[in-house]
Amino acid sequence: MQNRSREKIALVVFSALILLGFGGLIGYLAVGHSWNVAASNIDDAAGSMEGYTVIVYPGTVEPLPIKLTKKNKNGAETADGISRAAIENAITGAVGGGVEPIGERGSGEGGAADDGDNDGDGDTNASALLDAFNAELALPEEITPTDTSEVQLNYREKKAAVLALDSENPRRYHEGTILKVGNQRFGVFSVGEDDYLYQIVQKVNYFKDYKVDFIVVITSSAELLKDVKGIDIVISTQAEGFFVMGETKNNTFYVSTPKIDSVGVILISPSKVVSAKTITPKKEDQDIFPSNEVQDLKTQVGEVQAGEARADEA
Repeated sequence: MQNRSREKIALVVFSALILLGFGGLIGYLAVGHSWNVAASNIDDAAGSMEGYTVIVYPGTVEPLPIKLTKKNKNGAETADGISRAAIENAITGAVGGGVEPIGERGSGEGGAADDGDNDGDGDTNASALLDAFNAELALPEEITPTDTSEVQLNYREKKAAVLALDSENPRRYHEGTILKVGNQRFGVFSVGEDDYLYQIVQKVNYFKDYKVDFIVVITSSAELLKDVKGIDIVISTQAEGFFVMGETKNNTFYVSTPKIDSVGVILISPSKVVSAKTITPKKEDQDIFPSNEVQDLKTQVGEVQAGEARADEA
């Protein structure tokens, strides 16, 4: 009986050690990967990237339009913290009071109806001002679009090998091509909605047969590749919600292209650790309002918003 008890205890201890060892291995891999990614960023910042391969591609994602659909604590619709009422009131003031609030115009429910005396100019001006204001919310400062050629030059000066991919025209890679950069060989092809699964698998197997170092796919949607194994890097040309530094799933690294005017960068370290980053446009200290009217609109919206804040506090 004592021997059996000892055997059971030994088995429990042995199982616990295995679990602890497995947990330690997982932790080591996770922490080790994070440290390796951090090391890549440090080398990038220090300007010492000899042995690295860098993939550079232009942004393709359209900026999301500003929509007045959010609700604040009082139930009023807002756009990025600016209330719908503030925008409407500012627009109304900007065109001389000739425009009814958007939510009441022609509603017949307490709103002022069109009496036929309005020639429509006020409404046209209000729409134009609102469009301009939305453009300002999306792009509040003048920017200098990031040039992919400048980014390539910057990394070459850091002694990295650079592969430039045209994410704006992925169809050029549809048939597949092998590109040699530094000591690495990349099999690159694109996938669209009209591609069948067997065609994608054939291309992956083709590149495996030619023993490329990395298989890279540019696609309109990462969902098209969910059942495909063997791909090393997936670059989606739409916003997929991936982490900005990329995500690894089932041994495949996923990243989305950034917004238009930005440049995406994938860093491959000498130890083949893959990470990503976005280089955004430079912002200037100059507004890009198309007219003085819209500049006045911005000021008026700020004043109305400040007045609403004081009213809420009261």
